[in-house]
Amino acid sequence: MLKQLVRTLAIITLLIITNTITAAPLVFLPISEIPFSDVSDLNQNFTLSQFSFDDSLGVLSAVSATLDSSGQAHLAFLDRLKSQKIVLRYLRQKGATWEGTVVDTVGKTRTESGIVIKDIPTHRPSIAIAGDGSVHLVYIKKSGKTAQICYSLIKNDNSLESQSVIDQVSDTSIHQIGLLIDPKKVVHVSYYKGGLKYAENSTGKFVASMVMADKTGNNFLEKGQVSEIILLSDGTIMIPYMGTHHRNRVVVAQFVDCAINSKGKWKNSGITGELGVLSGDAIAAYVSPAGLPTAVYTHGGVLGYATYQNNKWTRKNTGMGSTLSSGAMGATLVANGQEIVAWFNRDTALNLSTRKDSSASWSHSPVAKFKCVSMFTQQRDPMICARKDGKLDLYVTISHPTKAVVTRIVRK
Repeated sequence: MLKQLVRTLAIITLLIITNTITAAPLVFLPISEIPFSDVSDLNQNFTLSQFSFDDSLGVLSAVSATLDSSGQAHLAFLDRLKSQKIVLRYLRQKGATWEGTVVDTVGKTRTESGIVIKDIPTHRPSIAIAGDGSVHLVYIKKSGKTAQICYSLIKNDNSLESQSVIDQVSDTSIHQIGLLIDPKKVVHVSYYKGGLKYAENSTGKFVASMVMADKTGNNFLEKGQVSEIILLSDGTIMIPYMGTHHRNRVVVAQFVDCAINSKGKWKNSGITGELGVLSGDAIAAYVSPAGLPTAVYTHGGVLGYATYQNNKWTRKNTGMGSTLSSGAMGATLVANGQEIVAWFNRDTALNLSTRKDSSASWSHSPVAKFKCVSMFTQQRDPMICARKDGKLDLYVTISHPTKAVVTRIVRK
C-alpha cells in the first residue's frame, strides 16, 4: 500500500512539473441538429440548421471547424452552461448525425444588470486534425487569477490523451490563436503575450519563444492579438498577424504584418502598414492553388487580401467596396482550386466571395440575411469547410433573442 501511494504521488509530481495532465476517456453523446429559420432572403442553394444543447445558456465564441480525411466535420467553440461554467465543446460528424463532448471547463460567468461578464477573453478556440486522425485543440483557460494558453489532444479511441499548459498569459486582447500540425505531427501555435509568440512541441513538450515583441512607451504597438499559421513545402513557417497602434493608450490604427521563419530565424514582412481601424478581429491565411501564401483580412469595411511572392507582399482587394461589418473570416480552398471567403455585410447578410485561380477576379453571391447577428466580431466570424465533392459547410454563431447558437449552413 505504501509503495502504491509513493508511486501515485510521484506520478502527480511529474504531471505538475511537466504542466501536463493525462485524463480519462471522453464520453460522446448524440447532438440534436434542428432546422434554423430566423433568416430572410435565403439563397435556395443553401440549407440551414442549428445545434441544440439542453444545458446551454448560449454560445460565447465563434466556431472553429475542420474536416478529417474522410470528409467528416469537427467543431470547437466555447459554451456557457446553466451552471454558469464556460466549457470547451467539441462536436464531430458521424455521417448524417452528430455527437459531442465537453473537453474542458475553461472559466465561469456572472450576470450584472442583465449583462453577462466572462472571466476569460472572448476568443475562438482553434482545432486541427493530424494525419493519424487525432484531434488537437488550443484555447484559453482561467486558472485562479491567471489565464493560460492550453492544449488538448484527443486520440482515435476517444481518450483525452493529454492536456498541457503552453504559456501563462495576463492580457485579454487575444482573439485568435494560430494552430498547425505539420507532416511530422509537430504542433505549432502562435498567440499574443507582450507581442507575437510561437510555441512548438518537437521535443515532446511545448517550448515558447518571442517572435515580435511589442513596442512600448506612450506611442506603442501591440503585435499578434490575432494570428494564423501556414507552412510552405520547403518547411518555412509564416505567421500573418494583426496588431494595434496606440497613442496615449488610445487605439489610433491597426495593421497586418507577417513573421517568417526560415532555417530557425524569424524576420518581419509587412503586409498593410497602418490602415485605420480594421473593423475585425480575425485573419485567414492559406497557400493558394498557385502556391502563393495568402492572407485575408478587412480594413475600412473592405475585404482585402495580400499574396506573397518574390520575398514581398502585394496588397489587393476583392472589389466589394465598403460594405463589410465583420472581420476577415474563414478562407479556404476546394478540390478544384477555388479560393472562398465568407463575410457579413452591414445588413447582417452572409455572403461568399470566390475565385477560380490567383489570376481571376472575385465573384460574390449572397447566402442569407440573418435577423439577429452578434455585435461582437469575435463571435460571428464564419468558418468554412470545403468538401471534395464541391459542397460547402459554413459554421457561424448567431444570436437569438434568448441566446446564441451555432448554425450550420450547407451548400447543396
